[in-house]
Amino acid sequence: MNNDLLQKNISEIVGLDGMTPEEQAVFLSDVGNIIIESSVMRLLSEMNDEQVNALNHFIETDPEPDVLMDHLIKHHKSFQNILDEETVAFKEECITVLGKGALEEIKSKSGSKKMPVGV
Repeated sequence: MNNDLLQKNISEIVGLDGMTPEEQAVFLSDVGNIIIESSVMRLLSEMNDEQVNALNHFIETDPEPDVLMDHLIKHHKSFQNILDEETVAFKEECITVLGKGALEEIKSKSGSKKMPVGV
């Protein structure tokens, strides 16, 4: 997995400079939802019927997003790794769409400075 890319904030990759703060918030929320949805779908594909039913029952209680994430990470040991892989895959796809120059720019800026993990 590309840890440098995992550490990069998605706003640096796609260049959100031209958006208003409100547009940035909507964009980042949508990106987060896409990554979480793809991660949950992968997790579900690894689960047996009993586990799927238990998770569906939990989701039907309409937990807050933070509570759901905490539950998935705590009760499904592979979820954090899946989430990291899906985050990197999304960022790589962004770079593919934006061109190789975006990846080179990210690598040149990364150095030893670590950015917080986030979308």
